[in-house]
Amino acid sequence: MEGLQEALDDAKGAKKTKSQTRCISYRGYSGTIVKNERDTGYHGEAAMDDELITFDGESQEDIQECFADMIDGTIAYNEYLKNPETRSLSELVKELDLEEDMQKESKEVLR
Repeated sequence: MEGLQEALDDAKGAKKTKSQTRCISYRGYSGTIVKNERDTGYHGEAAMDDELITFDGESQEDIQECFADMIDGTIAYNEYLKNPETRSLSELVKELDLEEDMQKESKEVLR
């Protein structure tokens, strides 16, 4: 019975979260943002060129910036894939300012 109550509570939480979904757009791409009531953060999703892109942020400003960064990064990466001879992958990483993020992620994986 306890498991059933947890499932019902989760379903009620999901209904609340759905009511707090809003749309966002940038450079002609649209996505949705959902406020996560359980941990004060935001989660977003966007469909872009047959890809589902997800992004997270701690505030409304943060999630909007993450959304724009994901769109810009995906566009740049897709352009790189079409013409890899125009620049190296390391140049793309520097251009998108991903070096610090990649170093953080690799440290977290090693922990």
